[in-house]
Amino acid sequence: MTEPGTPPTQRPEVPPPQFERDEDFVSLYANNIWHEVSAWDLKLIFGQLDQARTPNVVTQHTAMALGWLQVKLLIYYLQVDLAVYESQYGKIVIPAAILPPPPGPLPPEMENDPVAKASSEPAREIYALWAERPEGT
Repeated sequence: MTEPGTPPTQRPEVPPPQFERDEDFVSLYANNIWHEVSAWDLKLIFGQLDQARTPNVVTQHTAMALGWLQVKLLIYYLQVDLAVYESQYGKIVIPAAILPPPPGPLPPEMENDPVAKASSEPAREIYALWAERPEGT
């Protein structure tokens, strides 16, 4: 919270956090992420495709719930990290075989719902950014 009379562009200086790892800290690999959404948080469930099992079995090993404030901050940092990576190594193209389907039309019962309408267009715009394909692919 800013002090009364502080211009909105000035933020109070907050010292950076010091990071310590818990004795139970683990580092795992995931090539699959499932998510569950609630009004309170977003749960990310991490797993790995087990190619020895068919058809397409993902062994889930870890879940982490994040509050929506942390989700928004995470999205920002991930977008920055991705932009830096792609500027150094080239655009990452999502293969068509694993690209999620585009958002479909609203069901008839939701066509007059202002919240549904307001969220459907940004979902299409975000999808269009992710589904970009370089020429010739």
